[in-house]
Amino acid sequence: MAKIQLNERASYPGIRQRIVTLLLITLFSGWMVWVAYSDDSIKEQATPIMLTGLVIGMLFGIITSVKKRWAYYTTISFAFFEGIFCGSYSYFLDVKYPGIALQAIGIVFTLMLLMLWKFLRGSLKMTSAFKKYVGYGATLIFLTYLTSMLLGFYGVTVPLIMDPGFWGIAFSLMVISIVPLTYIIVFDLIRQSHDLVVSKFMEWYCAFAFMISSIWLFIESLHLLEKLRDKGQGIF
Repeated sequence: MAKIQLNERASYPGIRQRIVTLLLITLFSGWMVWVAYSDDSIKEQATPIMLTGLVIGMLFGIITSVKKRWAYYTTISFAFFEGIFCGSYSYFLDVKYPGIALQAIGIVFTLMLLMLWKFLRGSLKMTSAFKKYVGYGATLIFLTYLTSMLLGFYGVTVPLIMDPGFWGIAFSLMVISIVPLTYIIVFDLIRQSHDLVVSKFMEWYCAFAFMISSIWLFIESLHLLEKLRDKGQGIF
């Protein structure tokens, strides 16, 4: 890849290319682990492989968030390792519930296109209040997951997250209603990066922000579909 010159300007075509690049990398590494798990000896190492993808991907994500100018170098690694995590997680759910991974991908693209349509129409506008309330919702979700993880060390289970009952499904529906709104923040970031004539590295950072929303929505879609399958409602 050619080295980015910091005096080059971000553009819409450039941002689109970076988004497609990261999507393809994520899909490739996810497909790669699906193929690898056909070997039983590799499948036995699935949990360490999945956790490695998650941890290293998160590490590159944190670095990208803190050092935006490094996005050109860090986002590709982020997409690759997150693809390993998503591929591993979705593989075993798909073994238990055939077709669930493809359904989750369908939900992601449907909601992403819906948010893009609403953003372009102006029916969902990026304001400080909108950003604040979406931030509150995302923080609440994060704290719920964090609390569940900490309590899990003491053998306590938070039923909202994986429980296929009414409250578990209601929680997932609430999350699914909040996560797509982060796309509005991403689309506004993309527009500002173009309109304010920022440096070329922001193309990669915008693509990174897009991938954060997409990966999060993919995982939450899997959670919801899994609960619905367990509940036997068969909506999807």
